[in-house]
Amino acid sequence: MFLLECNDDNSLLIKRNESVICDHQTVARDHRVIFYHRKIKYNGTVRMIADDVNLLKKEIEKIRCADKKSMRNPATKSNTHVPKNVKSSKRKTVNSPDSPPNKRSKYSSGKTDSATQNESDDDTDPVSDHSRLSDDQLPQPITGQQQLEKNNDNTDNNEVILENDNDDDDEDKKAQLYSFSGIENMRHIGSGVYCRMGDYKAGIKGFSSATALARNLLVGVFKHEVLVQSSLTGRSPRSQGAARMKQQNTRLYDKATTAIIKYAKDYAKQKNWTGEASDTKIKSAMAQKIVELKGEHLKNSPQSTPVLRNVSESGASTPL
Repeated sequence: MFLLECNDDNSLLIKRNESVICDHQTVARDHRVIFYHRKIKYNGTVRMIADDVNLLKKEIEKIRCADKKSMRNPATKSNTHVPKNVKSSKRKTVNSPDSPPNKRSKYSSGKTDSATQNESDDDTDPVSDHSRLSDDQLPQPITGQQQLEKNNDNTDNNEVILENDNDDDDEDKKAQLYSFSGIENMRHIGSGVYCRMGDYKAGIKGFSSATALARNLLVGVFKHEVLVQSSLTGRSPRSQGAARMKQQNTRLYDKATTAIIKYAKDYAKQKNWTGEASDTKIKSAMAQKIVELKGEHLKNSPQSTPVLRNVSESGASTPL
């Protein structure tokens, strides 16, 4: 797990490994990384890496204490990058549960440095009283995203977010995906979704369009046995005939298909690939790939998957 400091507002967040894009073998403290928070990409700095969340919480306390000491003595230099303007040196701003890290601190104002310094001198509240969270504010072992609530003292606006990406509602859907086990080489494409490296490399080296890349990512993200029994919408395409349209299909995991589309579009834009890269075009290419996989599956296993036939009035039957 990572303790990260967001570059946008200096808020501290505890994130799981799958939410952080970096080389997990070589990443170290103070390295710059990219991470995802509520499906939005941010830049941040690594403050600590540990498997024990309690160690990360202790590190947060150390950072807060260092900030408090710097606020008491503005002339003291520290590694916490405390601004010269003491009143505006609140390190972390609290975000609402549904909002991303703030782009602008609410403590920024048009006051002069001298006026701000006078306000700081009049502040007699003991800073150390607000340097830690109470027990009832610590994250509880509940399912879903876990977030530390705001400190009871409004003058200490520090936030730590512990996000659990493995929601119970998604467990059955996540079973559709190839999971990151650390054994097979995988590529993280965003939102905690991984693609098998062989399919990923085939998509970026053998083609030059977002639609072709998305088709390869599709087979590298979803298991083959899932794709031959599923569709993007959970319904069969009309082109397969009325009989097959009645067959029940499993809807593919929306979070994964969205990650595939976004990654394909972003990569195509980065490489200046030509051709249309709209969501509709990419979805159509992915749906066609699923149809092709189902056709190959029927050819390779005719006994296990009987071919549906259309019986005419004369009694003759023809394959659909």
